[in-house]
Amino acid sequence: MNDGFGSVGPATLNKINGRFALDLGRPYGPQATPWQGPGVFGYVTFKKAESARIKLLLRIVDYFSAPFGTEEYELANYGVEGEHFTKDADGIKTTGLYGQENNSLLPTKYIGTAPAVLYLPGYPDVAKSVHEWQKASLPRSVRNPATGLRSATEASKGAQLNQIIGDGIAAITFGRKPPSAWKDVVAQWRQAGGDRVAEELAAEHAANR
Repeated sequence: MNDGFGSVGPATLNKINGRFALDLGRPYGPQATPWQGPGVFGYVTFKKAESARIKLLLRIVDYFSAPFGTEEYELANYGVEGEHFTKDADGIKTTGLYGQENNSLLPTKYIGTAPAVLYLPGYPDVAKSVHEWQKASLPRSVRNPATGLRSATEASKGAQLNQIIGDGIAAITFGRKPPSAWKDVVAQWRQAGGDRVAEELAAEHAANR
């Protein structure tokens, strides 16, 4: 299953509840070069307002962005102690109420959040697996040179172009087409707008140098 680190979050792990083991796939091949992520999930903007209003909003964002280990981080990420979580020698234990009231369902973490840490209370083995995956994957990972650039064609036809690539990969992976068919997939992608995307990204990159 292709997913991000949200798939190993406490909410997911609590639902699994030990019914099966969860692990992360490693890049395969002797010279595997996995893509790096974009580095940012999203951003928050404020409407133009009086200075006092903007300062108030920034104070709220500052609170939600408190670093790991602080009381503010605890409240923003786990809720109220005794209601949404408890603590013992092994760390934080979330309660059933946390599954109904958390910072994803009440999406405060998308307003502001601290840098991510590998802390999965109650699931140290999973946290270790994630860390081992990072050590195995990151050294050979490759930054996407398009990160931070915009293409009008990609914005309007991105889903269509991604489907061409995805369908091509699936057809070859499941044996419906031979690996030699990949060149046809690439040609279809380029004709459908891929070449235009490349041109627009190159122009924006040059304009920002």
